[in-house]
Amino acid sequence: MRIKFVLPLLFIAVGALAQPMEPPRGGGRRGPELLPPPGWWHDPYLSESVNLTDEQTDKLDDLQDAARAESRQLERDVRKADDELRAALNDRNASVERIVAAGNRVATLRDQMLRKQIVALANQRAILTHAQWTALQKQLDERRGPPMHDRGGFRPGGPPRGGGMRPPR
Repeated sequence: MRIKFVLPLLFIAVGALAQPMEPPRGGGRRGPELLPPPGWWHDPYLSESVNLTDEQTDKLDDLQDAARAESRQLERDVRKADDELRAALNDRNASVERIVAAGNRVATLRDQMLRKQIVALANQRAILTHAQWTALQKQLDERRGPPMHDRGGFRPGGPPRGGGMRPPR
């Protein structure tokens, strides 16, 4: 009976391991979709349209410097916790308690990482004017391209409509 409650947690933990730690766009950290890549204000493609002042650039640099060491340690801790979860799952004598504990550690650390990214995003937003924030979001949207379901006729959850690739007859 207890296994019925543990299995969903196990599937969540395994699913979390399957998720990439880095998003596909430009090597930035995983986090909210609105989170710009680290050091975006030094990227001419993004910074030119935002038109930052020297004071704003300095403040953004200071924020990044302050968070850098702590973020690196947290990223190392997440990788270690991921490894511990994999080891618990792959153990010849797998223990439900050990797997769940390792999965909970991964979840806690990822939650901490997300919360730090949200604080960083809020601090960056506080430095920018509304017009600058809007310009930055427009540039990020252009860089990301259209949503996956708008690319080439593919729709979420299924094959392309009308004339997708079919095997030869």
